[in-house]
Amino acid sequence: MKNILNTSYKILKNPREFSFYFLIFIFIIPVGVILFAKKIDYVSIYCLIFIIINFYTIILFSKKRVKIGLLFSLLIAVLYSLNILSFLFYYDDIPKLNDDIVSESIFKASHLFIRTLFERIVEHNSIIIHNLFLFLIFSYVIISISIFYFEKKFNLNFNNQVSENEKKEEIKIYFVNIILFIILSFLFLFFFNKEYIKYNSLTAILSAILRIDNFIILIISFYFFFKDALNKRSQIILVITIIFLFFSYIYLTKSKALILLIALVYLSNIILSNNKIRVSILNCLIIIFLFCITFFIATFLKNYNPTNIILLFRENGFSTFIFTGLIGRLSYFEFFAEKVINISFYIDFINFNYYFKVIIDKLTPGFDIYNVGFASRELYKSYYDLSDPNILNSEQITIFAEAFMLFKYYSIFYYIFICLILILSLIYFSKKINYLNFLVMNYILYIFVNWILGIGLDQLFIKIELLTIFIILFIIFNKLINKLKPL
Repeated sequence: MKNILNTSYKILKNPREFSFYFLIFIFIIPVGVILFAKKIDYVSIYCLIFIIINFYTIILFSKKRVKIGLLFSLLIAVLYSLNILSFLFYYDDIPKLNDDIVSESIFKASHLFIRTLFERIVEHNSIIIHNLFLFLIFSYVIISISIFYFEKKFNLNFNNQVSENEKKEEIKIYFVNIILFIILSFLFLFFFNKEYIKYNSLTAILSAILRIDNFIILIISFYFFFKDALNKRSQIILVITIIFLFFSYIYLTKSKALILLIALVYLSNIILSNNKIRVSILNCLIIIFLFCITFFIATFLKNYNPTNIILLFRENGFSTFIFTGLIGRLSYFEFFAEKVINISFYIDFINFNYYFKVIIDKLTPGFDIYNVGFASRELYKSYYDLSDPNILNSEQITIFAEAFMLFKYYSIFYYIFICLILILSLIYFSKKINYLNFLVMNYILYIFVNWILGIGLDQLFIKIELLTIFIILFIIFNKLINKLKPL
Protein backbone atom coordinates (compact mmCIF):
# COMPACT_ATOMS: atom_id res chain seq x y z
CA MET A 1 0.00 0.00 0.00
CA LYS A 2 2.82 2.38 0.92
CA ASN A 3 4.53 1.68 -2.42
CA ILE A 4 1.30 2.40 -4.28
CA LEU A 5 0.92 5.74 -2.47
CA ASN A 6 4.55 6.68 -3.11
CA THR A 7 4.25 5.79 -6.79
CA SER A 8 1.00 7.76 -7.10
CA TYR A 9 2.59 10.78 -5.43
CA LYS A 10 5.57 10.65 -7.80
CA ILE A 11 3.22 10.52 -10.80
CA LEU A 12 1.24 13.50 -9.47
CA LYS A 13 4.25 15.70 -8.75
CA ASN A 14 6.32 14.75 -11.80
CA PRO A 15 6.44 17.88 -14.02
CA ARG A 16 5.89 17.31 -17.72
CA GLU A 17 5.38 19.44 -20.80
CA PHE A 18 1.82 20.37 -21.70
CA SER A 19 2.08 18.36 -24.91
CA PHE A 20 2.24 15.09 -22.91
CA TYR A 21 -1.02 15.73 -21.05
CA PHE A 22 -2.93 16.98 -24.07
CA LEU A 23 -1.81 14.03 -26.19
CA ILE A 24 -3.40 11.79 -23.55
CA PHE A 25 -6.55 13.98 -23.62
CA ILE A 26 -6.80 13.54 -27.40
CA PHE A 27 -6.98 9.76 -26.96
CA ILE A 28 -9.27 9.84 -23.92
CA ILE A 29 -11.87 12.44 -24.92
CA PRO A 30 -13.45 10.72 -27.97
CA VAL A 31 -13.55 7.41 -26.09
CA GLY A 32 -15.03 9.09 -23.01
CA VAL A 33 -17.70 10.86 -25.04
CA ILE A 34 -18.67 7.72 -26.91
CA LEU A 35 -18.86 5.66 -23.70
CA PHE A 36 -20.52 8.14 -21.35
CA ALA A 37 -22.33 10.83 -23.37
CA LYS A 38 -25.91 9.89 -24.20
CA LYS A 39 -26.02 11.57 -27.60
CA ILE A 40 -23.61 11.73 -30.53
CA ASP A 41 -24.96 14.15 -33.13
CA TYR A 42 -23.51 16.90 -35.33
CA VAL A 43 -23.27 19.25 -32.31
CA SER A 44 -21.13 16.69 -30.46
CA ILE A 45 -18.99 16.13 -33.57
CA TYR A 46 -18.31 19.87 -33.87
CA CYS A 47 -17.41 20.00 -30.17
CA LEU A 48 -14.92 17.14 -30.58
CA ILE A 49 -13.38 18.74 -33.68
CA PHE A 50 -12.77 22.02 -31.85
CA ILE A 51 -11.29 20.31 -28.77
CA ILE A 52 -8.98 18.08 -30.82
CA ILE A 53 -7.77 21.00 -32.99
CA ASN A 54 -7.14 23.04 -29.84
CA PHE A 55 -5.20 20.23 -28.15
CA TYR A 56 -3.15 19.46 -31.27
CA THR A 57 -2.09 23.12 -31.55
CA ILE A 58 -0.92 22.95 -27.92
CA ILE A 59 1.25 19.95 -28.80
CA LEU A 60 2.53 21.68 -31.95
CA PHE A 61 3.32 25.01 -30.22
CA SER A 62 4.97 23.20 -27.33
CA LYS A 63 7.27 21.17 -29.61
CA LYS A 64 8.04 24.09 -31.96
CA ARG A 65 8.68 26.48 -29.04
CA VAL A 66 6.01 28.93 -30.21
CA LYS A 67 5.54 30.56 -26.83
CA ILE A 68 2.87 33.18 -27.50
CA GLY A 69 0.93 30.61 -29.52
CA LEU A 70 1.19 28.20 -26.60
CA LEU A 71 -0.12 30.85 -24.20
CA PHE A 72 -3.07 31.51 -26.52
CA SER A 73 -3.89 27.81 -27.02
CA LEU A 74 -3.67 27.02 -23.30
CA LEU A 75 -6.04 29.86 -22.44
CA ILE A 76 -8.50 28.68 -25.09
CA ALA A 77 -8.22 25.13 -23.71
CA VAL A 78 -9.13 26.36 -20.22
CA LEU A 79 -11.82 28.82 -21.30
CA TYR A 80 -13.45 26.93 -24.18
CA SER A 81 -12.35 23.30 -24.54
CA LEU A 82 -12.95 22.33 -20.90
CA ASN A 83 -16.27 24.15 -21.02
CA ILE A 84 -17.23 22.32 -24.23
CA LEU A 85 -16.16 19.04 -22.65
CA SER A 86 -18.51 19.59 -19.70
CA PHE A 87 -21.17 20.57 -22.25
CA LEU A 88 -20.80 17.20 -23.99
CA PHE A 89 -21.39 15.24 -20.80
CA TYR A 90 -24.56 17.05 -19.70
CA TYR A 91 -25.84 17.95 -23.17
CA ASP A 92 -28.71 15.43 -22.90
CA ASP A 93 -29.44 16.18 -19.25
CA ILE A 94 -30.56 19.77 -19.75
CA PRO A 95 -34.05 20.66 -18.53
CA LYS A 96 -36.88 20.09 -20.99
CA LEU A 97 -38.38 23.33 -22.24
CA ASN A 98 -42.12 23.86 -22.25
CA ASP A 99 -43.38 26.87 -24.18
CA ASP A 100 -41.52 29.94 -22.90
CA ILE A 101 -40.96 28.66 -19.36
CA VAL A 102 -37.41 27.57 -18.65
CA SER A 103 -37.10 25.02 -15.88
CA GLU A 104 -34.38 25.41 -13.26
CA SER A 105 -31.06 23.84 -14.22
CA ILE A 106 -28.95 21.83 -11.82
CA PHE A 107 -25.94 23.51 -13.41
CA LYS A 108 -26.63 27.11 -12.49
CA ALA A 109 -23.62 28.32 -14.48
CA SER A 110 -25.18 27.10 -17.72
CA HIS A 111 -25.92 30.42 -19.39
CA LEU A 112 -26.21 28.77 -22.79
CA PHE A 113 -29.04 26.38 -22.00
CA ILE A 114 -31.12 28.68 -19.85
CA ARG A 115 -30.90 31.79 -22.03
CA THR A 116 -30.80 30.48 -25.60
CA LEU A 117 -33.30 27.62 -25.53
CA PHE A 118 -30.40 25.70 -27.08
CA GLU A 119 -32.21 22.38 -27.33
CA ARG A 120 -35.04 23.97 -29.32
CA ILE A 121 -32.61 25.74 -31.66
CA VAL A 122 -30.80 22.47 -32.35
CA GLU A 123 -34.10 20.80 -33.23
CA HIS A 124 -35.62 23.59 -35.35
CA ASN A 125 -32.80 25.76 -36.69
CA SER A 126 -29.63 23.80 -37.15
CA ILE A 127 -28.17 26.40 -39.55
CA ILE A 128 -27.44 28.74 -36.62
CA ILE A 129 -25.55 25.99 -34.79
CA HIS A 130 -23.59 25.04 -37.92
CA ASN A 131 -22.55 28.66 -38.48
CA LEU A 132 -21.76 29.12 -34.80
CA PHE A 133 -19.35 26.19 -34.66
CA LEU A 134 -17.80 26.83 -38.06
CA PHE A 135 -17.07 30.44 -37.11
CA LEU A 136 -15.55 29.36 -33.78
CA ILE A 137 -13.28 26.77 -35.41
CA PHE A 138 -12.38 29.13 -38.27
CA SER A 139 -11.51 31.96 -35.85
CA TYR A 140 -9.36 29.74 -33.66
CA VAL A 141 -7.43 28.34 -36.64
CA ILE A 142 -6.80 31.80 -38.13
CA ILE A 143 -5.46 33.23 -34.85
CA SER A 144 -3.26 30.16 -34.29
CA ILE A 145 -1.81 30.30 -37.81
CA SER A 146 -1.25 34.07 -37.55
CA ILE A 147 0.65 33.83 -34.26
CA PHE A 148 2.67 30.83 -35.47
CA TYR A 149 3.60 32.57 -38.75
CA PHE A 150 4.54 35.96 -37.25
CA GLU A 151 6.43 34.47 -34.32
CA LYS A 152 8.55 32.30 -36.63
CA LYS A 153 8.92 34.87 -39.42
CA PHE A 154 10.17 37.62 -37.10
CA ASN A 155 12.12 35.14 -34.96
CA LEU A 156 10.61 36.23 -31.67
CA ASN A 157 12.76 35.09 -28.77
CA PHE A 158 13.56 36.21 -25.25
CA ASN A 159 17.24 35.24 -25.16
CA ASN A 160 18.60 38.78 -24.98
CA GLN A 161 18.69 38.91 -21.19
CA VAL A 162 21.02 41.36 -19.43
CA SER A 163 24.15 40.05 -17.70
CA GLU A 164 24.35 39.34 -13.98
CA ASN A 165 26.47 42.46 -13.39
CA GLU A 166 23.89 44.63 -15.14
CA LYS A 167 21.15 43.03 -13.04
CA LYS A 168 23.03 43.88 -9.86
CA GLU A 169 23.19 47.51 -10.97
CA GLU A 170 19.51 47.57 -11.92
CA ILE A 171 18.35 46.03 -8.67
CA LYS A 172 19.97 48.90 -6.76
CA ILE A 173 17.96 51.34 -8.87
CA TYR A 174 14.56 49.65 -8.65
CA PHE A 175 14.22 47.68 -5.39
CA VAL A 176 13.69 50.48 -2.86
CA ASN A 177 11.85 52.61 -5.42
CA ILE A 178 9.26 49.89 -6.13
CA ILE A 179 8.51 49.33 -2.45
CA LEU A 180 8.24 53.09 -1.91
CA PHE A 181 6.05 53.44 -5.00
CA ILE A 182 3.66 50.77 -3.69
CA ILE A 183 3.52 52.30 -0.17
CA LEU A 184 2.80 55.83 -1.44
CA SER A 185 0.20 54.54 -3.93
CA PHE A 186 -1.65 52.61 -1.23
CA LEU A 187 -1.57 55.61 1.09
CA PHE A 188 -3.16 57.68 -1.66
CA LEU A 189 -5.83 55.01 -2.31
CA PHE A 190 -6.55 54.72 1.42
CA PHE A 191 -7.03 58.47 1.90
CA PHE A 192 -8.97 58.72 -1.37
CA ASN A 193 -11.39 55.95 -0.34
CA LYS A 194 -11.78 57.55 3.11
CA GLU A 195 -12.56 60.85 1.29
CA TYR A 196 -9.65 62.64 2.99
CA ILE A 197 -8.52 63.42 -0.56
CA LYS A 198 -11.20 65.24 -2.52
CA TYR A 199 -12.69 63.69 -5.63
CA ASN A 200 -11.85 65.56 -8.83
CA SER A 201 -10.76 64.70 -12.38
CA LEU A 202 -7.10 64.25 -11.45
CA THR A 203 -7.64 62.10 -8.33
CA ALA A 204 -10.29 60.03 -10.16
CA ILE A 205 -7.84 59.25 -12.97
CA LEU A 206 -5.07 58.45 -10.49
CA SER A 207 -7.28 56.05 -8.52
CA ALA A 208 -8.19 54.26 -11.77
CA ILE A 209 -4.52 53.99 -12.78
CA LEU A 210 -3.32 52.60 -9.43
CA ARG A 211 -5.07 49.24 -9.75
CA ILE A 212 -3.94 46.39 -7.50
CA ASP A 213 -3.53 43.94 -10.39
CA ASN A 214 -1.00 46.38 -11.92
CA PHE A 215 1.03 46.24 -8.70
CA ILE A 216 0.79 42.44 -8.56
CA ILE A 217 2.24 42.19 -12.07
CA LEU A 218 4.89 44.79 -11.15
CA ILE A 219 6.14 42.97 -8.04
CA ILE A 220 5.97 39.41 -9.47
CA SER A 221 7.82 40.56 -12.60
CA PHE A 222 10.48 42.11 -10.38
CA TYR A 223 10.87 38.87 -8.43
CA PHE A 224 11.19 36.74 -11.58
CA PHE A 225 13.66 39.08 -13.25
CA PHE A 226 15.95 39.56 -10.26
CA LYS A 227 15.48 36.29 -8.35
CA ASP A 228 19.09 35.19 -8.95
CA ALA A 229 20.42 38.53 -7.69
CA LEU A 230 18.24 38.85 -4.56
CA ASN A 231 19.66 38.34 -1.07
CA LYS A 232 17.60 36.73 1.72
CA ARG A 233 16.48 40.04 3.26
CA SER A 234 15.26 41.32 -0.10
CA GLN A 235 13.41 38.05 -0.77
CA ILE A 236 11.62 38.28 2.59
CA ILE A 237 10.58 41.90 1.91
CA LEU A 238 9.28 40.94 -1.52
CA VAL A 239 7.34 37.95 -0.20
CA ILE A 240 5.72 40.12 2.50
CA THR A 241 4.84 42.73 -0.14
CA ILE A 242 3.33 40.09 -2.43
CA ILE A 243 1.23 38.63 0.43
CA PHE A 244 0.05 42.14 1.32
CA LEU A 245 -0.99 42.76 -2.30
CA PHE A 246 -2.83 39.42 -2.46
CA PHE A 247 -4.88 40.14 0.66
CA SER A 248 -5.49 43.72 -0.48
CA TYR A 249 -6.75 42.42 -3.83
CA ILE A 250 -9.27 40.09 -2.17
CA TYR A 251 -10.36 42.61 0.47
CA LEU A 252 -10.67 45.71 -1.72
CA THR A 253 -11.93 44.18 -4.98
CA LYS A 254 -13.80 41.22 -3.43
CA SER A 255 -12.92 39.43 -6.65
CA LYS A 256 -12.73 35.64 -6.80
CA ALA A 257 -10.21 35.65 -9.67
CA LEU A 258 -6.96 36.17 -7.70
CA ILE A 259 -5.58 32.65 -8.26
CA LEU A 260 -6.39 32.81 -11.97
CA LEU A 261 -4.60 36.18 -12.16
CA ILE A 262 -1.53 34.78 -10.36
CA ALA A 263 -1.48 31.71 -12.63
CA LEU A 264 -1.57 33.90 -15.74
CA VAL A 265 1.13 36.26 -14.43
CA TYR A 266 3.29 33.26 -13.50
CA LEU A 267 2.83 31.79 -16.99
CA SER A 268 3.73 35.05 -18.75
CA ASN A 269 6.86 35.44 -16.59
CA ILE A 270 7.95 31.87 -17.37
CA ILE A 271 7.57 32.63 -21.09
CA LEU A 272 9.48 35.94 -20.91
CA SER A 273 12.21 34.37 -18.76
CA ASN A 274 12.78 31.95 -21.67
CA ASN A 275 12.11 28.92 -19.46
CA LYS A 276 10.43 25.74 -20.60
CA ILE A 277 6.81 25.52 -19.47
CA ARG A 278 6.26 22.40 -17.40
CA VAL A 279 3.39 21.47 -15.14
CA SER A 280 2.42 18.65 -12.81
CA ILE A 281 -0.99 17.29 -11.87
CA LEU A 282 -0.24 18.18 -8.25
CA ASN A 283 0.30 21.85 -9.20
CA CYS A 284 -3.05 21.90 -10.98
CA LEU A 285 -4.78 20.41 -7.92
CA ILE A 286 -3.11 23.01 -5.67
CA ILE A 287 -4.33 25.81 -7.95
CA ILE A 288 -7.90 24.46 -7.77
CA PHE A 289 -7.64 24.18 -3.98
CA LEU A 290 -6.36 27.76 -3.65
CA PHE A 291 -9.11 28.95 -5.97
CA CYS A 292 -11.70 27.34 -3.68
CA ILE A 293 -10.22 29.14 -0.66
CA THR A 294 -10.07 32.58 -2.32
CA PHE A 295 -13.54 32.03 -3.78
CA PHE A 296 -14.92 31.33 -0.31
CA ILE A 297 -13.09 34.31 1.30
CA ALA A 298 -14.29 36.73 -1.40
CA THR A 299 -17.86 35.45 -1.03
CA PHE A 300 -17.65 35.82 2.75
CA LEU A 301 -16.44 39.44 2.40
CA LYS A 302 -19.41 40.20 0.18
CA ASN A 303 -21.74 38.62 2.77
CA TYR A 304 -20.47 39.75 6.15
CA ASN A 305 -23.33 38.00 7.92
CA PRO A 306 -22.21 34.38 8.61
CA THR A 307 -25.86 33.33 8.38
CA ASN A 308 -25.82 34.16 4.66
CA ILE A 309 -22.82 31.90 4.12
CA ILE A 310 -24.47 29.05 6.02
CA LEU A 311 -27.61 29.47 3.88
CA LEU A 312 -25.50 29.36 0.71
CA PHE A 313 -24.06 26.00 1.72
CA ARG A 314 -27.39 24.62 2.88
CA GLU A 315 -29.10 25.52 -0.38
CA ASN A 316 -26.31 24.56 -2.76
CA GLY A 317 -23.80 22.38 -0.94
CA PHE A 318 -20.07 22.97 -1.02
CA SER A 319 -19.40 21.13 -4.30
CA THR A 320 -22.17 22.94 -6.17
CA PHE A 321 -21.06 26.25 -4.64
CA ILE A 322 -17.49 25.81 -5.89
CA PHE A 323 -18.52 24.17 -9.17
CA THR A 324 -20.81 27.06 -10.02
CA GLY A 325 -18.15 29.60 -9.11
CA LEU A 326 -15.42 27.92 -11.15
CA ILE A 327 -17.40 26.82 -14.21
CA GLY A 328 -19.36 30.08 -14.20
CA ARG A 329 -16.07 31.90 -14.82
CA LEU A 330 -14.95 29.44 -17.48
CA SER A 331 -18.21 29.17 -19.45
CA TYR A 332 -16.78 31.01 -22.43
CA PHE A 333 -18.18 28.67 -25.04
CA GLU A 334 -21.62 29.19 -23.51
CA PHE A 335 -21.12 32.97 -23.46
CA PHE A 336 -19.99 32.91 -27.10
CA ALA A 337 -22.97 30.85 -28.24
CA GLU A 338 -25.40 32.88 -26.15
CA LYS A 339 -24.20 36.19 -27.59
CA VAL A 340 -24.28 35.02 -31.22
CA ILE A 341 -27.66 33.30 -30.91
CA ASN A 342 -29.23 36.26 -29.08
CA ILE A 343 -27.48 38.89 -31.18
CA SER A 344 -30.64 41.04 -31.37
CA PHE A 345 -30.41 41.72 -27.61
CA TYR A 346 -26.86 43.06 -27.82
CA ILE A 347 -26.35 44.67 -31.20
CA ASP A 348 -27.01 48.17 -29.79
CA PHE A 349 -23.99 47.83 -27.48
CA ILE A 350 -21.52 45.86 -29.61
CA ASN A 351 -20.71 48.41 -32.30
CA PHE A 352 -18.04 51.04 -32.92
CA ASN A 353 -20.40 53.96 -32.38
CA TYR A 354 -21.22 52.78 -28.85
CA TYR A 355 -17.56 52.02 -28.14
CA PHE A 356 -16.64 55.57 -29.18
CA LYS A 357 -19.15 57.00 -26.69
CA VAL A 358 -17.79 54.79 -23.87
CA ILE A 359 -14.20 55.83 -24.56
CA ILE A 360 -15.09 59.53 -24.63
CA ASP A 361 -16.95 59.20 -21.30
CA LYS A 362 -14.05 57.34 -19.67
CA LEU A 363 -11.53 59.92 -20.93
CA THR A 364 -13.52 62.69 -19.23
CA PRO A 365 -13.58 61.75 -15.51
CA GLY A 366 -15.83 63.86 -13.34
CA PHE A 367 -18.47 64.27 -16.05
CA ASP A 368 -19.99 62.18 -18.84
CA ILE A 369 -20.98 63.43 -22.28
CA TYR A 370 -22.99 60.39 -23.36
CA ASN A 371 -23.58 58.80 -19.92
CA VAL A 372 -23.02 55.22 -21.10
CA GLY A 373 -21.20 52.32 -19.40
CA PHE A 374 -18.88 49.62 -20.66
CA ALA A 375 -20.52 47.27 -23.14
CA SER A 376 -19.83 44.25 -20.89
CA ARG A 377 -22.03 45.82 -18.18
CA GLU A 378 -24.77 46.85 -20.58
CA LEU A 379 -25.00 43.30 -21.94
CA TYR A 380 -26.46 42.06 -18.67
CA LYS A 381 -28.96 44.92 -18.43
CA SER A 382 -30.03 44.53 -22.05
CA TYR A 383 -31.02 40.92 -21.46
CA TYR A 384 -32.42 41.32 -17.96
CA ASP A 385 -34.71 44.35 -18.23
CA LEU A 386 -35.60 44.16 -14.53
CA SER A 387 -31.99 44.01 -13.27
CA ASP A 388 -31.05 46.28 -10.38
CA PRO A 389 -29.22 49.33 -11.89
CA ASN A 390 -27.32 49.83 -8.61
CA ILE A 391 -25.60 46.42 -8.91
CA LEU A 392 -22.68 46.34 -11.37
CA ASN A 393 -23.22 43.02 -13.13
CA SER A 394 -21.17 42.34 -16.24
CA GLU A 395 -20.74 39.56 -18.79
CA GLN A 396 -17.91 38.54 -21.06
CA ILE A 397 -18.45 39.37 -24.70
CA THR A 398 -15.71 36.87 -25.76
CA ILE A 399 -13.32 37.68 -28.61
CA PHE A 400 -15.14 35.42 -31.06
CA ALA A 401 -18.65 36.76 -30.43
CA GLU A 402 -17.43 40.37 -30.54
CA ALA A 403 -15.53 39.77 -33.79
CA PHE A 404 -18.63 38.16 -35.32
CA MET A 405 -20.85 41.11 -34.32
CA LEU A 406 -18.37 43.77 -35.47
CA PHE A 407 -16.83 42.25 -38.60
CA LYS A 408 -18.86 39.15 -39.48
CA TYR A 409 -16.76 36.98 -41.82
CA TYR A 410 -14.17 39.72 -42.37
CA SER A 411 -12.87 38.89 -38.89
CA ILE A 412 -9.87 37.21 -40.50
CA PHE A 413 -8.28 40.64 -41.10
CA TYR A 414 -9.05 41.76 -37.56
CA TYR A 415 -7.38 38.66 -36.06
CA ILE A 416 -4.31 38.98 -38.30
CA PHE A 417 -3.91 42.68 -37.43
CA ILE A 418 -4.08 42.06 -33.65
CA CYS A 419 -1.59 39.16 -33.85
CA LEU A 420 0.82 41.23 -35.96
CA ILE A 421 0.70 44.19 -33.53
CA LEU A 422 1.23 41.82 -30.59
CA ILE A 423 4.31 40.10 -32.06
CA LEU A 424 5.87 43.35 -33.35
CA SER A 425 5.47 45.06 -29.97
CA LEU A 426 7.09 42.10 -28.18
CA ILE A 427 9.96 42.07 -30.70
CA TYR A 428 10.59 45.77 -30.10
CA PHE A 429 10.96 45.35 -26.31
CA SER A 430 12.81 42.02 -26.52
CA LYS A 431 15.85 43.47 -28.32
CA LYS A 432 17.44 43.93 -24.91
CA ILE A 433 15.52 42.58 -21.94
CA ASN A 434 16.32 44.82 -19.01
CA TYR A 435 13.84 45.08 -16.14
CA LEU A 436 11.75 47.89 -17.62
CA ASN A 437 11.38 46.10 -20.98
CA PHE A 438 10.62 42.86 -19.14
CA LEU A 439 7.87 44.65 -17.18
CA VAL A 440 6.38 46.27 -20.31
CA MET A 441 6.26 42.88 -22.07
CA ASN A 442 4.43 41.43 -19.06
CA TYR A 443 1.84 44.18 -19.38
CA ILE A 444 1.57 43.54 -23.14
CA LEU A 445 0.84 39.86 -22.46
CA TYR A 446 -1.63 40.92 -19.75
CA ILE A 447 -3.49 43.04 -22.32
CA PHE A 448 -3.35 40.12 -24.78
CA VAL A 449 -4.87 37.82 -22.13
CA ASN A 450 -7.64 40.37 -21.51
CA TRP A 451 -8.35 40.37 -25.24
CA ILE A 452 -8.67 36.57 -25.16
CA LEU A 453 -10.90 36.85 -22.09
CA GLY A 454 -13.18 39.04 -24.20
CA ILE A 455 -13.65 42.14 -22.05
CA GLY A 456 -14.70 44.20 -25.08
CA LEU A 457 -12.66 46.55 -27.27
CA ASP A 458 -13.99 49.63 -25.44
CA GLN A 459 -12.76 48.35 -22.07
CA LEU A 460 -9.55 47.03 -23.65
CA PHE A 461 -8.72 50.47 -25.09
CA ILE A 462 -9.18 52.12 -21.68
CA LYS A 463 -7.07 49.39 -20.03
CA ILE A 464 -4.25 50.01 -22.53
CA GLU A 465 -4.42 53.74 -21.87
CA LEU A 466 -4.41 53.35 -18.06
CA LEU A 467 -1.57 50.80 -18.15
CA THR A 468 0.49 53.11 -20.38
CA ILE A 469 0.01 55.98 -17.93
CA PHE A 470 0.84 53.62 -15.03
CA ILE A 471 4.16 52.67 -16.65
CA ILE A 472 4.99 56.32 -17.43
CA LEU A 473 4.12 57.28 -13.86
CA PHE A 474 6.38 54.53 -12.50
CA ILE A 475 9.28 55.65 -14.76
CA ILE A 476 8.88 59.31 -13.72
CA PHE A 477 8.68 58.34 -10.03
CA ASN A 478 11.77 56.15 -10.36
CA LYS A 479 13.82 58.89 -12.04
CA LEU A 480 12.66 61.49 -9.54
CA ILE A 481 13.66 59.36 -6.54
CA ASN A 482 17.03 58.54 -8.08
CA LYS A 483 17.75 62.26 -8.53
CA LEU A 484 16.81 62.95 -4.91
CA LYS A 485 18.95 60.11 -3.47
CA PRO A 486 22.28 62.01 -3.45
CA LEU A 487 20.55 64.87 -1.62
